[in-house]
Amino acid sequence: MKNFLKETTDMNAPTLAYYVRTEKQKFIYGKFYNHAEKIMNDIGIDKEIPTKEMKLLLENKKIEMRSSCQGDELYGPFFIFRMIGQNNNKEYIDKLCQHMNDTGSYKKIICKFGIGRGQGDYRIIVTSTFTKNEVNDIEYKKWWKISVNKLELILNKLS
Repeated sequence: MKNFLKETTDMNAPTLAYYVRTEKQKFIYGKFYNHAEKIMNDIGIDKEIPTKEMKLLLENKKIEMRSSCQGDELYGPFFIFRMIGQNNNKEYIDKLCQHMNDTGSYKKIICKFGIGRGQGDYRIIVTSTFTKNEVNDIEYKKWWKISVNKLELILNKLS
């Protein structure tokens, strides 16, 4: 299981995003940055996350969104989800991550999974190879568009 992360049950979402990008452990307090938000489906979403892509994630019936962040100077943008109907299928989730990581010419997506906090189910994180401050607005929005569209294509392919 190349994409399975061990020892991540105690990591909150920003700490996990940092770890996946850097392979270093550093605790990051989740509410430290207090990003400006917009409300979507009665949920506070970081304002800089593109609305169209977040709507696609929230409306996808194959996943359960757990967390998202626009990123900051320590970690890149990310979204975390659980699979509906496949959540205990480690091989399926590893294959999903492998397809996400097979980036072709776009090499800025990282997908990994591990045991989540609380329920003990698998959680999948899709994050970037860059931090929010390392790219311009066009590249930032491109990451969201490519990542979300690629996830939808892979989920349809694996069904």
